[in-house]
Amino acid sequence: MKDFLRKGIILKMKRKTLTLTLSILACLALIGVGFASWVISAGKTETVTGNIVVDDVSDKRISLTYEWVGGNSSIIYGWDENYTVKTTDWLKNNTEGKKADLDLTLKITVKDGNENLYDPESISATITADAAYTTALGKGVVGALPTLTAVKESTGVYNIVIVFTWGEHFGGNNPLAFYNDGIKTAKTHGKDAKEYLGYVEALKDCKFTVTIDAK
Repeated sequence: MKDFLRKGIILKMKRKTLTLTLSILACLALIGVGFASWVISAGKTETVTGNIVVDDVSDKRISLTYEWVGGNSSIIYGWDENYTVKTTDWLKNNTEGKKADLDLTLKITVKDGNENLYDPESISATITADAAYTTALGKGVVGALPTLTAVKESTGVYNIVIVFTWGEHFGGNNPLAFYNDGIKTAKTHGKDAKEYLGYVEALKDCKFTVTIDAK
């Protein structure tokens, strides 16, 4: 009887132990499942900036304006104001308004597309003349057309000095000095003077052209 009761108690204890164990396992399982169900997730947004790189826009077009210094744009092949008149002179000329003036100055102003004074990379000038000048040059009464140079005065401002000369027939001198040298006379050179001064007179309607090239 005692053995039976002992076995019964042991059996009950085993059942209790088994029940407790199963309960603990069940709890652990629930807890495990609970942890497995908790998933923490989060996205992330980053802001990234960059730079836009562009070239500057610059207006490289240029404009040219000009003016004749002193307002004079005419070359005059006339009498020399520095010539000293002598009583032996046989060639004379003192016509009003026809005093020799063989040099001019042309002022050039250069501006960029924004109307600011501008120095171009290069600036040059050339000169041409009518056929009458070519004829006079061939006769030796005028010198060759000058070579022109643009000289910088200040930013965007240039001066071009234009100098004409008498020709080799007159020895590069004004005809007054050439013919009235005390050796030549009206008898020996009157005809020559009439002919060659006639070539000079033919220049009265002659025009010259200056071309400026700025880059």
